[in-house]
Amino acid sequence: MLIIGDIADEEKCMEAYNALRNEISRFVDITDNEFEKVIPFFRKEHIRKNRELVGIGDADRDLAFIVKGSLRSFTIDENGRERVYKIAFEGDWIGAPISFSEGVPSIYVIEANEPTEVLLISYQERDNIYFTVPVMERFFRKLVDGYLTYAIRRFTSVTTESAEVRYLKLLQQQPEILQRVPLQTVASYLSITPESLSRIRHNVVNEGKLLVY
Repeated sequence: MLIIGDIADEEKCMEAYNALRNEISRFVDITDNEFEKVIPFFRKEHIRKNRELVGIGDADRDLAFIVKGSLRSFTIDENGRERVYKIAFEGDWIGAPISFSEGVPSIYVIEANEPTEVLLISYQERDNIYFTVPVMERFFRKLVDGYLTYAIRRFTSVTTESAEVRYLKLLQQQPEILQRVPLQTVASYLSITPESLSRIRHNVVNEGKLLVY
């Protein structure tokens, strides 16, 4: 007989897989029968705040879909400072791409900004799922396209836009970020110092520029 705790866990599990199905359906059509076959290829994991999903030097063979919470990926520079590459929230995917595809040690750390729930799929299971549910190959191709687009836009933004423009665009794309992620992390993502971020925030508020975005 199921007890209340079991029912709650089952409901949370269903919510996680419903979120995954909604994500898949954004890119490809998938039937109920096909999605039932998708579920066993993923495993659910909880990550506590400030705990690493991937560490530098790990061979990261997992790709993570965020059901709840937030993760960031970063490298450590020669001065021991974080260089944040990506901040991801619910509905995002995150991983160490080269390590995932080639099995080499990761140069990235992936760490939880807050308590986070993810669905993980390994490189091997990603390949296996293509034979069981062929439509998933097209889905993962779409993910790769999205990652390449993100990487190009990120590089273009950092090299051609002012820090203030990058900040305003970030707020437009992820309006909750300042409430969920430390300012030091946001500053690193924007490739500026925390002091510069404070000045930009002050100027933006005083000049009412947030109304434009």
